[in-house]
Amino acid sequence: MEALGGDLDHFGTLWHVAAASTAPKPREASQTEAGRESAAYDLQSADTGHTLSMILAEQGETSAAEAELRNVIEVRQSHLGVDHPDTCHARHDLAVIAWRRGRFDEAQRDLVATLQAQRAQLGNEHADVLLTMHSLARVLHSQGHPAQAEAVFRQVLTARMRLLGPAHRDTLLTRNNLAVVLASMGHSSEAERELRTVLGFAVDSADILGARNNIANLLASSGDYARAEHEYHEILNAQKQVLPDPHPELLGTQQNIAIAGFHQGRVEESLSLLELVASEMGRVLGEGHPHTLAAHYNLAGLLSLARRHADAEMILEHVFAVQQQTLGPMHADTLATRRSLRLSRRQQGFEDDLE
Repeated sequence: MEALGGDLDHFGTLWHVAAASTAPKPREASQTEAGRESAAYDLQSADTGHTLSMILAEQGETSAAEAELRNVIEVRQSHLGVDHPDTCHARHDLAVIAWRRGRFDEAQRDLVATLQAQRAQLGNEHADVLLTMHSLARVLHSQGHPAQAEAVFRQVLTARMRLLGPAHRDTLLTRNNLAVVLASMGHSSEAERELRTVLGFAVDSADILGARNNIANLLASSGDYARAEHEYHEILNAQKQVLPDPHPELLGTQQNIAIAGFHQGRVEESLSLLELVASEMGRVLGEGHPHTLAAHYNLAGLLSLARRHADAEMILEHVFAVQQQTLGPMHADTLATRRSLRLSRRQQGFEDDLE
């Protein structure tokens, strides 16, 4: 079965809070005092809506976040103009939502248009421009263009190294995601080298644990499950010192331990642990959250490997139904689940009745 959500990014989101802009002022117009007050109120409401959209997105409510962002863009376009940096903030975040919902071509098109507007207003190395380039690289990777993604990530990394320094969190994020692309291209040694560079500069405990987790992921992807599991246990012990239990990151590490244990022959123990993780994910995050769905999907994958195809099919049917409602029928994760469900049914000798 294919893995859902294979991104190794553990350094937070791509969102920004719309801050006081240093960009050109909004279009001048002969406004009455009441009109200016009305515009200021509208823009303040848009800022609140932008922040709300970020919260919704982090909760997995991407449809509601998208609707909120469209309202924000409409208000900012009306009062500030389509290419104003604050409008571009929202346009960028809307494109990221489209990417998260599997609309990769739309996301690429909108990010390219946003990037052109930002460069015209802000120059080639403004923080907003580099962020949009970073997001574009992630979309290119999702579209299956790793070489192009690598080239863009390297441009961003070079600029951030010069402007921010090697230890800045944005620089580390870019280096981390460059490692993702390198790993997907089979350049495991180079990817590990980049991740160990991240580990050497990171000072925040979450970033350190994220880099260690990504190195463990590389070990697992290369088939070295024993070393990967050892590293996952070390990470789990460290996480327990700084995170409440249960916490999504703790559960994610326990999921990795279960998968590594399964591939070392501890089948029933690993299935029981992963079943518990999936249940706790649903309780903590909600049944429709992408992390919960990924945990259920991974459980189905292990059940299938254990030749418990009927149990796997039942879980996949649940995941597929929820994904169709929350992500849409054409999202990459929904399509992956559809393929896995078809395979599960064929393995049991059933006809494929999925439309």
